[in-house]
Amino acid sequence: MNSDDAFCDNDGQPGKQANLKQRVNELLAQGNLAALSLAETQALLHELQSHQVELELQNGELRRAQSDLAISQARYCNLYDVAPVGYCTLSQEGSILNANLTTATLLNVARQELIDQPITRFICKEDQDVFYLHCKQLFQTAAPQACELRLLPANSAPFWARLESSLAPNDGNAPECRMALSDITEHKLVEQALEKESTRRRVLFEQSPDGVLILDPETQRFLDFNTAAHRQLGYSREEFAQLGVADVEAMETREDIGARIAQVMRDGKADFETMHRARSGELRNVLVLARAVDFHGRPICHCVWRDITERKCAESALRESEARLRAITETVNEAIVAMDERGLVTFWNPAAERMFGYTSDEAVGMNLHQLIAPQRYQQAFQAAFSRYLQTGQGKAVGATIELQARHKTGRELSIELSLAAHPDQRGWHAIGVVRDVSERKKSEETLRESEERFRVLHDASFGGIVIHDQGVILDCNQGLADITGYSRQELIGMDGLKLIAPHWRETVLEKIRQQVEQAYDIEGLRKDGTVFPLNVRGSTIPYKGRLVRVTEFRDITERRRAEEERKNLQRQLVQSQKMEAIGALAGGIAHDFNNILGAVLGYTELAKRALPQQSLAGKSLDKVLEACDRAASLVRQILAFSRQTDSERVPLRPGQIVKEAVKLLRPTLPSTIVIKHTIDSSRLILADPTHIHQIVVNLCTNAFHAMEHTGGKLDVTLTDRELGRDDLGQQWAMEPRKFVMLAVGDTGPGIPAEIKARIFDPYFTTKEIGKGTGMGLAIIHGIVSSYGGFIDCTSELGKGTLFEVYFPAVEQALDAPLQPAEMIPMGKERILYVDDEVMLAEMNKEILEQLGYQVEIHTSSQEALAAFQNTPDQFDVVVTDQTMPGMTGIDLARRMLQIRPHIPIILCTGHSTLITQEQVKALGVREFALKPLTRKELATLVRKALDGNQQHP
Repeated sequence: MNSDDAFCDNDGQPGKQANLKQRVNELLAQGNLAALSLAETQALLHELQSHQVELELQNGELRRAQSDLAISQARYCNLYDVAPVGYCTLSQEGSILNANLTTATLLNVARQELIDQPITRFICKEDQDVFYLHCKQLFQTAAPQACELRLLPANSAPFWARLESSLAPNDGNAPECRMALSDITEHKLVEQALEKESTRRRVLFEQSPDGVLILDPETQRFLDFNTAAHRQLGYSREEFAQLGVADVEAMETREDIGARIAQVMRDGKADFETMHRARSGELRNVLVLARAVDFHGRPICHCVWRDITERKCAESALRESEARLRAITETVNEAIVAMDERGLVTFWNPAAERMFGYTSDEAVGMNLHQLIAPQRYQQAFQAAFSRYLQTGQGKAVGATIELQARHKTGRELSIELSLAAHPDQRGWHAIGVVRDVSERKKSEETLRESEERFRVLHDASFGGIVIHDQGVILDCNQGLADITGYSRQELIGMDGLKLIAPHWRETVLEKIRQQVEQAYDIEGLRKDGTVFPLNVRGSTIPYKGRLVRVTEFRDITERRRAEEERKNLQRQLVQSQKMEAIGALAGGIAHDFNNILGAVLGYTELAKRALPQQSLAGKSLDKVLEACDRAASLVRQILAFSRQTDSERVPLRPGQIVKEAVKLLRPTLPSTIVIKHTIDSSRLILADPTHIHQIVVNLCTNAFHAMEHTGGKLDVTLTDRELGRDDLGQQWAMEPRKFVMLAVGDTGPGIPAEIKARIFDPYFTTKEIGKGTGMGLAIIHGIVSSYGGFIDCTSELGKGTLFEVYFPAVEQALDAPLQPAEMIPMGKERILYVDDEVMLAEMNKEILEQLGYQVEIHTSSQEALAAFQNTPDQFDVVVTDQTMPGMTGIDLARRMLQIRPHIPIILCTGHSTLITQEQVKALGVREFALKPLTRKELATLVRKALDGNQQHP
């Protein structure tokens, strides 16, 4: 029942009561309810009482509904808080508006502390882009979004989470993000393990050197195959996928193939050899290893194809080689004899029959020593043979020796024996090649006198001279003994290749085979194992009745050392030129950059002063000022690196700075890298503390990148060193003196030689994108060079890298304690401000006027000079930029001082290599400053110039 019902007739239709209602409303408007009659008042009171009863009933129902709603809401809140999934509500800016207890537990933060926190605070830096894309798609499409990323709880390790988000309206305001967070770390670990195992199996399958195939036994087609399978037949993967066994089989028909597959499926396996036809038509010998395999309930044939074409060719070549060997041994003039470990003859060629008079049938099976050795030597031969069998050592094996032998008739022969040991499956054999040198011996007697004369000249030669036959040294001079460290007695009969470094021996053999007579450089090997540079020249000459090689050896160590020193000096000259070039570039941009930075700095300070002290915008502007300060510091570092300007240096002991830098680095490095630091230095150096910190951080960061994937040891050492001329080595421009040496070493993979020569080049880097700019070592090189020191790098592949930085030590006391900071000075004087940058001029005018000064600005040096000429006494101080078109600041100052000699002038510049502070002061300019200037620095300069003017009326 509503209020209108109170004024209806009993049948519910409007009537008198309606008229009564209208009358009451009129009287209420007039404020005259007393005009109602008693009947009208009673009727009105009755209806109001009825209406009150109805309202009380409705209020009771409303209270019951509210109670039910409160119970339902409490039940929902309990379910919301204890849900296994984290729920939270985010603003459009990413701030947490609400979160359940599960979310707080996952993020390891009390729920009330989560409110108004940005959700990105708990997202790993590497996954921030994933979250930003997630939010962007959510608010652009209004469709539910999901993503997976790593969350970083407070004081805990990160974990993988799945985020599911949707938009919800917010009472007409910007929509909110409702987000569910699920911990999926275990799922990720399982997924990664499965992926790793699948990858491992696929790698084994793909990396097999043999072809591996999965064959459908019914269709005879390939279900899967690895790279080796199609490559060994010359097909691409796409072409091979369209083929079957019959397309590559060259020996069997399709029916034979079907029978073979049926045999495999029946017996479980089959190994056989066949021929395959390659794409080019070439036939290849193949060993097939086939196995029947059950694959997910389906029988398949697993085949391994091994290409044995080369083995077949080798077997054929072996048979041909054996035939050739038989032909050679039967036709050569030298006797070829073999004996076994018992000393019995096992082989006797026709030349041996002719030389010793015994037939093969007579000799084979006989004791070789008893057969051909003279009786007086048999006991010594047998003892040497027994000793070789026991120890494996003997002077005859592997050498060419001359002996006396006996013919079947008893006649003695002079022979030359080359003996080699040859083990085979049946045991051990010694194979000897024997030459009859009886006639040669007679000729040698007639040549002895001639050889003696030759030896006198031979030994007088510079360098080493050797005569060798097939590498065996027949003769040499004393020069060779001096070079190699062997005695002449040791060299005679030695294999000459032992005097050559192992990795050059094949080259020397090839030169000998080609009978090269031009000189060439290699490396020699001394008796003590040292390798040295060697120049070799050989030629073929007749010697004692045969052609041999005479070779001249020259030790070129000193020549190489001189060449290397020349190359090092050339590299240092090129490096110096590079550093000068990059320095010119740095100086060229410094002026313009500092002007821009000055405008940003000044207007930021002006904006900050116009804001309340604790305003959010003021805090943001503080960050801008910090960035400006870092940018200014960066410009100073670049200029110091380019050696265009000096940083602010003070005498200091760098030990504490090194400790602080290492302490700062420790939390940023993984636990797999062990840091050890040793500070053992008491000397002072003249340096900028920021530079020392930067050098330590850069070198340690490079060492970390070298060991990032393998772990290792980072060793930082600071010690005092005193270097003499011999210690300085290639640092020919350095004077012997005391140094403080900073060493940073790592156990990483080392630096290849071809890269090491470029590590100090600007912008040269081997790091991936995002991990380096190539300027770190270049800047360090520039800083250290500007200090008068040097940097040395030692690196060996597989054994790590060591950087040693040498700072010249100084004998000075430490600076006095810093004075307390002063207030920003103010004034009322008149200032003429000159700068061709309009924005800088207007900005500094506003700053100075806020400090109480009267400021007139000019953006043209000519206009400023005209204004000063007209009224030189109107100004108390002049502030001018140096680099301006038409007339530089120093020229403007010179002409103003001619008009008014004692006018205080402040000269400012972003950078200039043409003038120094000493030159400026000598011209009468009161102050000299580098841009950018802060408000306090500018105010201090002006006040200092004005106060100093009191001495010059």
